[in-house]
Amino acid sequence: MRPEYSISMLENEEYIPEYNSAELFERLAPNTPFVWFGWIMFFITVVMLGRLIDLQIVKGAKNFFLAEGNRIREIVKPAPRGIILDRNNEPLVKNVVRYSLALVPGDLPKDSAARHDLITKVASASGLDAPDLERQIGQARNTSFDPIIIKDNISRDESLGLEVALGEEPGVVVQKNPTRDYLANGFSHLIGTIGKISKEEFATHPDYAITNWIGKSGVEAFYEDKLRGRDGGTQVEVNARGQVIRLIGEAKPQKGEDVTLTVDTKLQEAGMQALRAIAKKGGAIVALNPKTGEVLALGSFPDYDANVFLNGDSKAIQSIFDDPLHPLINRPVSGAFPSGSTIKPFWATAALAEGTISEHTRLDTSAGQITVGAFQFNDWKTHGVADVRQAIAESNNIFFFAVAGGYRNIKGLGPDKLATWAKKFGLSEKTGIDLPGETNGFVPTPAWKKKKTGERWFVGDTYNVGIGQGNLLVSPLQMSRALGAVATGQLATPRILKDDKPELKQLDAPAHALEVVRDGMRMAVTGGSAHQLQDIRTKDGKLVEVAAKTGTAQIGSDVSKTHGWMEAFAPYDDPQIVVVAFVEEGGEGHATAGPIVKAMLQNWFGR
Repeated sequence: MRPEYSISMLENEEYIPEYNSAELFERLAPNTPFVWFGWIMFFITVVMLGRLIDLQIVKGAKNFFLAEGNRIREIVKPAPRGIILDRNNEPLVKNVVRYSLALVPGDLPKDSAARHDLITKVASASGLDAPDLERQIGQARNTSFDPIIIKDNISRDESLGLEVALGEEPGVVVQKNPTRDYLANGFSHLIGTIGKISKEEFATHPDYAITNWIGKSGVEAFYEDKLRGRDGGTQVEVNARGQVIRLIGEAKPQKGEDVTLTVDTKLQEAGMQALRAIAKKGGAIVALNPKTGEVLALGSFPDYDANVFLNGDSKAIQSIFDDPLHPLINRPVSGAFPSGSTIKPFWATAALAEGTISEHTRLDTSAGQITVGAFQFNDWKTHGVADVRQAIAESNNIFFFAVAGGYRNIKGLGPDKLATWAKKFGLSEKTGIDLPGETNGFVPTPAWKKKKTGERWFVGDTYNVGIGQGNLLVSPLQMSRALGAVATGQLATPRILKDDKPELKQLDAPAHALEVVRDGMRMAVTGGSAHQLQDIRTKDGKLVEVAAKTGTAQIGSDVSKTHGWMEAFAPYDDPQIVVVAFVEEGGEGHATAGPIVKAMLQNWFGR
């Protein structure tokens, strides 16, 4: 509390009469411009004197230190990202320290000779080229305090050695920042990777620093907002050599949110191991829970080591980009391929629902071919008289030519209804999975053909769509989702993030139609083209009833090149899992995709 002072009048002091403010101003008011000028000069002198006192006395010491090179600096402390775990809480990545050697241009010696000597010393200690360092630093503003990394991803031992050799030098910093170590084998397309933020990304992410890392693909990209931490930092005072002399304030970095996925590591590894053993050009695996849409496994071949993109080996990175098999393509999500006969259960459902056929409709397919004008549409073998269940089980092309485009006693769905039902099964649109880069697939129509080629639609075009050929393109993920709808009557949105609420849509198809189709797929296992799946057993030896469909898709006009497919769900009476395997240029589906599906089902039920 400030003291109060009192003032007393001495007897011999001259009495000064009191005036109010108006009277005082009137008595003292100047009568000439010279008096006004004097008052103005008086006030200017007072202000200048006060400023001089403030600079020389009050702030003199502080300004002296600043003149000596002391600066206030904010040092960013990057936050670690959240951990990605599988459905059983097994970590798929971990955070590790990344060591880097950096220079701060604004802290380097201003004298050119001293700067040259320092850069020469840094080059000698780090094994770098001094002229290259000179050019690199020369491109930056001399007043910039943003560190320029000159040697990235160095070992811990090397970082310690550099700190000993260069730790006292102005403008030289050994950085320790968090980065990733991808642990899981075969998850590269699913998990994705991180990388340094690009100029384009930086422009659309105003709350990022240009030195930040960001998710580039997979879960790392899709769930960037969850996984990304919040950087912290310290505000410090540094001297002319860039050395910290005082801590002013600190904000601790906040780790990103952990993300738990729906995938099962053991199932994923079993599928990828089988896929690698068989596929030569490429392939994909997908496993879903058809009741919830949970993605239990999702893998693409060839895959790649995601750590390569973090290690900074430019040759290794370029070899991935140059690989003719395109390992960066996420085939189950982004790839679009002709489906072959795996499409037939969906067309059978459509034909039964539309009344194009009934479960009792029978067609004599013993000719093994249909001739339309100058064109022949052949089956892969002769089947005799068949109904829809038998046609699914034996993959009867003639029957499905008729279902799609009409033949003898079957009128056929026609291209418009095929397109409508493709959409109902989600085949001509994105599934909505929480991963980037998804394809729409493609279902051709007469309008599309007219616009694209100027030609009209022929019945042969419909026949091709009826057996999953021609311009029809689907992704393995779309096929797994559509098969889940056959298995349960509901179309589930695939999802990677665990505990997300399931998104289910009732398939607009009669329950009995789906039952007939499931019967046909079960018959494909008990006595048809998917017979290798009839011996899937639980851990205690109990038989698991599986329903399945094989597919062999011709690639373009080359009959010698085919993709192999197999799709399956189990158990037959209470579907818990859908599995789809695709082998690019693998030949017949039962021979190439079949063993992969078998390995995955056995892994799932045999635990």
